[in-house]
Amino acid sequence: MKGIALEIGKSTAQVCLNWVINRPAVSSAIMGVSKVSQLEDNVGAVGWKLSAEHVKQLDEAFPV
Repeated sequence: MKGIALEIGKSTAQVCLNWVINRPAVSSAIMGVSKVSQLEDNVGAVGWKLSAEHVKQLDEAFPV
């Protein structure tokens, strides 16, 4: 995830959350934050999509 995040200019948390919330079986994601900066970072996980290649890489790295 870190490599993909660096490649696309997003944080690792944003890549992780974006991948999770765009999985077909996921209807929602529950996030816990303790700082406003964490909430702001998490909000940056929406409004864009990972490329098909990046999704494939993550699916292979983290099989269900």
